Amino acid sequence: MGDLNARMGGNQQQLSSTNSVEPFIADVEYENGARLVDLCEINNIIVSNTFFQQKLLHQTSWMRPGNKIWHMIDYTVDDANVDTINIDEKYELFVSDLKEKAEEHFILDKKVNRERKEWLTDEILKIIDKKSMVFVEWQNHRDKNLEVKYKNKYKRLRKLAKTKIEHRQEEYWDEVCKDIEKFIKSNDPAAAFSIIRRLKGGSKRVENMPIEDKNGKVLVNSTDQLKRCREYFCELLNVHSTVDPYVINKVQIATTARLELERQNAQPSFEEVKRALNQMKSRKAPGSDEVTADILRADAEPVIK
Repeated sequence: MGDLNARMGGNQQQLSSTNSVEPFIADVEYENGARLVDLCEINNIIVSNTFFQQKLLHQTSWMRPGNKIWHMIDYTVDDANVDTINIDEKYELFVSDLKEKAEEHFILDKKVNRERKEWLTDEILKIIDKKSMVFVEWQNHRDKNLEVKYKNKYKRLRKLAKTKIEHRQEEYWDEVCKDIEKFIKSNDPAAAFSIIRRLKGGSKRVENMPIEDKNGKVLVNSTDQLKRCREYFCELLNVHSTVDPYVINKVQIATTARLELERQNAQPSFEEVKRALNQMKSRKAPGSDEVTADILRADAEPVIK
């Protein structure tokens, strides 16, 4: 990729006479563009990003400040003698190499992948898989006789999947609400709130946290991350003490003066209790005696006495 600041262009007849530039360009040729074409022709170089038809938004890279018009001035050039395969085979090699590197560096945790929504059923999953297969068949039969057949089949399966999912979600939430109501009526709020917390979620998943090992390598697998956390806290907490017990025994324990002890053990005065009562916040939940601060403050003097 180079910042060549060249604008290539021309009509179809001019471009067909060159082997370096294809017709998918988005500009008018200027002097620098003509020089770039000549350079590519002499050195058997191709301008690869003119070989593919793209939207104008994806082709242009610079806007002239004066007239606010976008231009294509950046190009990707490559040696034409290097490639011995066509662009489709080259793309397949790129995809296979990308998948291989992804499997090497991003190992999937099978336990995590098996998790699914609680309301999902095997019947819905089968319909979704079938819909996906029909969609692929529809795309493979574009502009062919069977296109309409697979298109209509895909629409039917999509509608069926949507209906099944909506019906199953309603059933699932009814079941959850009945379970919560049953636990509340049986005086078991802990079980009810555990269901609510499970549905709420929101807890940060450990596999989404960037964790490194001792060598600075990022761990992407949740199992490796948990092992690293266990190792870290074992090293942090299991530390042998190096303090001499004789030194600890030499530390003098501070003693409280007699006057201070008498002050702390003295009965609080009327003003102290009144001041403490006024500092209590309003509209707070009561304690085990079910008496709020607002009630105490409403008739303060008799209560304090």
